[in-house]
Amino acid sequence: MLREIKDRNGNQLSEPAEKFVLEFPDGRMIEVADFREATAAVAGTTYLDCESAETEWHVRTDSAKKIGLMILATEEDARTIVYDERIGKIPYSYTDPNPDYDIPENPELIRVESEFAFIGTLAKIKHIIVWEKTENDYQDIRMVRDLDAELEADRLRFADRIQRIPLHKRLGE
Repeated sequence: MLREIKDRNGNQLSEPAEKFVLEFPDGRMIEVADFREATAAVAGTTYLDCESAETEWHVRTDSAKKIGLMILATEEDARTIVYDERIGKIPYSYTDPNPDYDIPENPELIRVESEFAFIGTLAKIKHIIVWEKTENDYQDIRMVRDLDAELEADRLRFADRIQRIPLHKRLGE
């Protein structure tokens, strides 16, 4: 269940009850039960209506491109890359319109191959703060979990499975 618990003006609307709370740069806070709902909170609630993994991938990728553009517009020397472990950098990203751009040194990746990777990398680059419910309180997910280790394990799980290549890759890009 996606539920706003704090609005852009900082008004507390309700107390959180779900497993995760997402805090956005504009001050909004939304509670969610899992990473699918967290992805919907970032990418838009239409994400919950997706009927295929490929459609979900495209929604995550579009959202990541928009976030990359926002980071590029607001931060000096931004080096954000929209990335998928299966195919590498996503061509025609808003962060660089040239499909053959080189990956800069130490880029901030927004990974899109899974819901966990998408939310985990957004938390890692500090675009959002993800609070996870612990026994007594909510703590920043970066403090509760070793995000680097979990993202690496997620990447390895993905490498072991045969995945459908996204449509634009099959068309020869």
